[in-house]
Amino acid sequence: MLRWVVALGWLSSLGTLFGCGQEKAEEKPLPPPIPTSQLPIPADFTGPIDPDWPPSDPSTHELNLAAARLYRKALAEGRQPPRGEPLLPGARSDVFVEEGRFGDFDYLEVVVGNFAHPDEPMPLVVLLHGRGGKPTIPRLMLPGKAPIRIFIPRAPDRLGDGYTWLAARTLDNQEQLLGRSLAGRVDQLAPLIDAFARYRKTRGRPIVAGFSQGALLTYGLAIRYPHRIAAAFPLAGWLPPELVPSRAPKGAPPIFARHGGKDDVVATRLGVETARLLKTRGYEVHYSEDPSAGHVVSEAMSRGAQKDLYRFLFAASEG
Repeated sequence: MLRWVVALGWLSSLGTLFGCGQEKAEEKPLPPPIPTSQLPIPADFTGPIDPDWPPSDPSTHELNLAAARLYRKALAEGRQPPRGEPLLPGARSDVFVEEGRFGDFDYLEVVVGNFAHPDEPMPLVVLLHGRGGKPTIPRLMLPGKAPIRIFIPRAPDRLGDGYTWLAARTLDNQEQLLGRSLAGRVDQLAPLIDAFARYRKTRGRPIVAGFSQGALLTYGLAIRYPHRIAAAFPLAGWLPPELVPSRAPKGAPPIFARHGGKDDVVATRLGVETARLLKTRGYEVHYSEDPSAGHVVSEAMSRGAQKDLYRFLFAASEG
């Protein structure tokens, strides 16, 4: 079993961390998903676009994709490309970037850390962008020498220069439509993540993180598909109360939520109320705020989320 140790960065005792070897908890049947065709995006659906998260790397997107194609070509010819130096001038030397399409979703895949082959089994982190965003190569990478695969699906509905996941915004005060749209989209994402995890020989269950709309989806995945993910990291998100089960199922993933104390897009009180409700229903929720932050992932929130992730990983590896 691959070990997650401090000397290597992240990985130690993945079986304990992701529940490998444990008896799988039985999942209760879910209500039928809502066809997205029944939830059209209004023609005048404008309004605020979520800030870029994770921050985009300034390196050229196409250049990194071209470098990955050269890497694949070398492997197919039986050559091991050198690590630590870019295959093309200007490309990043510490990532492997590819793009593709699964079902109705385009995606970006980024591998970080030391790997012998980009298809080798490794842990999977799913990043979900916000409203009006799109997959980009993240500038903020998960540190450590052990390899990590990052899966960044793209929302299917066009909005300006980016894409949107949902048929309503929190600011629209259409909680029923938002809840129905969220449940339907989560029911599409769950099998997508499962399919990608099988395709890429993932070690353990995926970790899911998202900002704003992506945070709503992160909450939704943790609630509707609790036995398919290892942990959830929603940033500046909330969950309509009617989507919360009356009781947390056994083995539900821990939720590490962070919010800006001055958020007026996804109001701070909504994040507080969601965390409180989930706790009363038996979920393990760790909630904290940056009191000076608005609807952004501030430096303090980013550092805190990373600290939460480290604490989760190391505590699991020692348990």
